[in-house]
Amino acid sequence: MAERERRVISLVGGGGKTTTMYALAEIFREEGKKVIVTTSTHLQTPPEVVPIDVGRQLFFDNFLIANTDLERKFYKPKKYAQNPILKPETTLETSNIPGASAKDGGVWWEPREQIFKMWYEAGWLNKMAYATSNDGVNWVRPDLNNGSNELLTLSRFPANSCAVVLDYEASDNERYKMFLRSPNADATDNAGYCMISSNGKQWSWFTKTGPCGDRSTMFYNPFRKKWVFSIRTLGVLGNSPHGRARYYREHSDFLAGAVWSSGCSILV
Repeated sequence: MAERERRVISLVGGGGKTTTMYALAEIFREEGKKVIVTTSTHLQTPPEVVPIDVGRQLFFDNFLIANTDLERKFYKPKKYAQNPILKPETTLETSNIPGASAKDGGVWWEPREQIFKMWYEAGWLNKMAYATSNDGVNWVRPDLNNGSNELLTLSRFPANSCAVVLDYEASDNERYKMFLRSPNADATDNAGYCMISSNGKQWSWFTKTGPCGDRSTMFYNPFRKKWVFSIRTLGVLGNSPHGRARYYREHSDFLAGAVWSSGCSILV
């Protein structure tokens, strides 16, 4: 009799590991599979008081629920049959190496306009473009007064490492925030740029960042109310004892936080 295939799922990182592993275990158990869960977390021996006001609680299990009459159900997502929902079609997207990918930029729901907005890399390492959708499936490339959907105010920056955040709490003129760092061949000074926009189409207040490597990024931490910069480095911020590494910087002001100096061992 052939030996049964055994598989191991290992979860690492911060936040949500234990609840996720128990949710997966329950799904596999319902499929008739034998599951062994091992964890060093304090879920098995919980403390008397658990603070729940430090962030979102996912409620995968009953760890933080004293009692409830709700029934928990898990559902499996299904891929959209007509994927991909965006593919290279325009001259901008098919120039050089074809591509139409939101790996740079991102997608946000704009409640004021009741539409999805997408910022994406049009053509491999080419230009940043803009698209909108009512349902997140069917996308329109609006004419931004130039015969295409290219973000002209960003035309001098070849696309590569880009992140967009829709800041719901900001004033109207800086509702949208972007970090952009060009490919290594173009970012000869190893710097990126942070900028703001009122509508996500026209960008201004270009602030040059401190030195950073490609694939650096930023996000907003709503619980700490800090703008966080995840800075990839391989010598541009000083020699890391770990070789290729990431530095962490946070600041309460987006544009002011974009300015850091080289030679820092820790960014705070």
